[in-house]
Amino acid sequence: MIKFFRHIRHKLINQNKMGKYFKYAIGEILLVMIGILLALEVNNWNENKKLKAEEIKLLKELRKDVAFSVAELDTVMVYNQKTVTYLKQIQRHLVNDLPYSKVLDTAFANLDLFHVPYLPKTSYETLKVKGMDRLSNDSLKAKIINVYDFEFQRIIDDYGAWEWGFSQNTTQRMMVGYIRRSNEWGDETAKPNNYEALKSNAEFGNFLNVLITLRSDHINAIQWARQRVHDLHLMLNKELGQ
Repeated sequence: MIKFFRHIRHKLINQNKMGKYFKYAIGEILLVMIGILLALEVNNWNENKKLKAEEIKLLKELRKDVAFSVAELDTVMVYNQKTVTYLKQIQRHLVNDLPYSKVLDTAFANLDLFHVPYLPKTSYETLKVKGMDRLSNDSLKAKIINVYDFEFQRIIDDYGAWEWGFSQNTTQRMMVGYIRRSNEWGDETAKPNNYEALKSNAEFGNFLNVLITLRSDHINAIQWARQRVHDLHLMLNKELGQ
């Protein structure tokens, strides 16, 4: 093809047809420029296709983590709600001066137990490393950042840390001072050292009030976060067309 164009140029020069030669040269330049532009366009198209494929891959991995997080928040919410029921059961018996009941064996055994959700962030960290700008949907990008950098942080760093701190500084002290666990293998029960004395123990009563309030607030926060994470999951499904 190059030899063909060169032959035409030489023929025009030899025939002293400079006007036609210049017109032909300009046409050849334009043809080359069009070829270059087409090549760039194809290259850009291929690059955009690769970037889109990478974006979809990242979003699919993120969706797996988000789906797991929804289920994890549901599980933790149910478990912690059960512990609140146990706490209120103890409180009701003490406040109303009720006789000791066998059901309290399980309630006292759960006095110092609570769950903090495990919320995987590997796919989100990968997305941040590769660049959030890879995401073409700005609304989805904002939702992802809100869930991971605010909702998850609030659950783990705020409420989770508060639970752990209160447990270490107060709940465990109450357990050691007033409650004894069964030392029989497989017997997951506990009893107060002196049930009647607990009824008039102001410190233990205040402890129950605080723990019930703390745990209830934690559950409400999880419930709120769970809805935000569920909304993100729906957005990811829509973005991925599934």
